[in-house]
Amino acid sequence: MGVDADGKDTESTRSDVSGAPDSSFDKGLQPLDRLMREHGLGNHDVVKVMPRNLTHKMVQKGRTGRRLTPKVQQRLLEAVRQVTGASWEWGDLFNYRG
Repeated sequence: MGVDADGKDTESTRSDVSGAPDSSFDKGLQPLDRLMREHGLGNHDVVKVMPRNLTHKMVQKGRTGRRLTPKVQQRLLEAVRQVTGASWEWGDLFNYRG
């Protein structure tokens, strides 16, 4: 555990050079979450159509806005398309690109 000059724990909150919390990995609640709720879908509904390529953890990260790689975002897009039967676009599910 690291401690800065003021005696504060440096590992509990990461920050950038300006001292602001690092939000590069947290993009906020994603449109994917709203879409899944509107269609009554749970994480398992999405995972079960692509069990070898998606995990429940990936879906949850996608919903809450934790940064995903473009490859995982594409897998989520394909799975949601299969589950809903609609032709969603990238921007319908995410407000950022991996």
